Order: sequence, then C-alpha cells, then structure tokens
Amino acid sequence: MTAIRPLRVKDSWEKVNRKCLNGVWKNVCPQFVHDFTGFDIASTVSKSYRECLAKAIEAGFDDLEKNDIDELLDSHTVELTNEELLENEKEQEAKSQSTSETPESRKN
Repeated sequence: MTAIRPLRVKDSWEKVNRKCLNGVWKNVCPQFVHDFTGFDIASTVSKSYRECLAKAIEAGFDDLEKNDIDELLDSHTVELTNEELLENEKEQEAKSQSTSETPESRKN
C-alpha cells in the first residue's frame, strides 16, 4: 500500500502564484484585482530624453545631443575614489569660503 501524504493547506497555498490568484479574483471582484504589469520603460526613457534635451536647449545648450545626456548619466554611476572625494570636499570648502566673504571684508 502506498502511504498518502497528508494534505496541508499551507503547502498548497504556497504553490498558488499571483497570476493565478488575480485570474480568480478578476471574475469574482474585478475592482480589487491588481493587474498592473509595469511601466513602458522605452517610452518613459524616450520622453525623459526629449524633455531633458528641450530644457538644455532652452538654457542655451543648442549643440547638445542624446549622446551627451548618456555620458552625463553614465558618469553618475561610477563610484568616486577617496582622493576624488577629498578633492571635491576641498573645492566645496573653498567655494563656501569665497561666497561667505562680503565685499566689505575683502576691502580690509
């Protein structure tokens, strides 16, 4: 005789995937079904490029191209070295000191 494994609800429930569950609820209570599959990435990125390019041209960068935008975005994915971080910090301190000086303090 073959031993029958006891059926456990937990085991069965874990095998029900989201697509199956939404398929059932779509017929029972459609207003509660989450059938959002995601954003159209290509369309969103393309629109963002166009908006960015339009703003750049509006600001006076008439010769800006899509490749320039790609290069700028890619530059932010590279992690800075400790030396570069220290250099940036020194530059920021120098900027803040030069902007905090008033014209009167420069005369003295």
